[in-house]
Amino acid sequence: VAPCANCKKQLKEVCEDNDLGDVEVVGLHDLLLRVIDFEPYKRAQAAKQKQQTMIVQETNKKNVAVEQFEGEMKQKIIAAGAQGELIRKGADAYYEQRTVAAEAELYGSKQQSEGILARKSAEAVGIMALKNAMEGDGGLNMVKLEYAKRLKNVQISGQPFTRQSHTERFEHLSAPATMGATKPAAGRSK
Repeated sequence: VAPCANCKKQLKEVCEDNDLGDVEVVGLHDLLLRVIDFEPYKRAQAAKQKQQTMIVQETNKKNVAVEQFEGEMKQKIIAAGAQGELIRKGADAYYEQRTVAAEAELYGSKQQSEGILARKSAEAVGIMALKNAMEGDGGLNMVKLEYAKRLKNVQISGQPFTRQSHTERFEHLSAPATMGATKPAAGRSK
């Protein structure tokens, strides 16, 4: 047994020079390596390596799952934002539509009320003019004219009688034919 590599080399030369071919020259480290059973250590190293591999695989799976979840959440956020934007635009369009409709209705109502006001104002002016015209002698003359027009074709018949030398009462002898009298409808008998 040689303690170092130089000693091992020198012992091999001594064994060859002395014809000791059946002697095996071994270094101290080589002998220790033959004696020590490395199998449990190798299994432990393999288990540790397997553990490291599994940790890396599981970490990768976790990272992939986290990335997928984050991607899904981002998609949901985008979809929710798009849905919210769609709803907001729909609400804006509805608001605009209702505003335009209300403004149109207000404009129409305003125009209608202005028309009614103008018509009623004109009627009021006409009524005031008629009132002014009817006041005084002009109005009295118009009423007399209307009576004259209505009595134009009326025949009045009757017999006067007197008491104490002056006429007290007028009595009709037959029904007068006036403009307001009704005529029997066609096909109906009296």
